[in-house]
Order: sequence, then C-alpha cells, then structure tokens
Amino acid sequence: MKKFIEWLEVKNARLRRLMLLVALFSNIFVTFLLLIVMCFGVDIRPFLGFYTAFIGLGMSAIGFYTATKPREDKQFNNVKNNELVEKF
Repeated sequence: MKKFIEWLEVKNARLRRLMLLVALFSNIFVTFLLLIVMCFGVDIRPFLGFYTAFIGLGMSAIGFYTATKPREDKQFNNVKNNELVEKF
C-alpha cells in the first residue's frame, strides 16, 4: 500500500484521476444498490435524504475533477526558471 501511495504522489494528475474514478463508481454503486433494494419492495423513503446529499456531493466532486487541472509544483517551476536564468 505504501508503494501505491508513493506512486500516486509522484504526479498530481494520477491522484486526481483516482479520486474522479472513486467518486464516479461510488455514485454508480449507491444508485444501483438502491435500485436493487427497490426491486424487492423495500421502502427507501428514509434513505432518500442521504442519497440526495451523497449524489450531490459526488457530482460536485466529479465536476471539480473534470473541470480543473492540477497545479504544477512551485519547486519545479523555480528550478525551471533558475535554469533559464543561468543559461543567459
């Protein structure tokens, strides 16, 4: 698990993709779970408030991760700028 976390931290885009997939598939999983429960005739009205909040939070996370790009590390930018200054 430690190597997986280190692998994710190398690039911000990897972690963002993972978070996007987790948000997407968890929303799909919860939706299908409630649909399956509805097929067996269970009253889901007590869960609708939770479901609405969960889906709203998930959709905002999906929108955030698809509409924004990761910032580059400031340390990388400083090294890049210093190398340009040294060349001239």
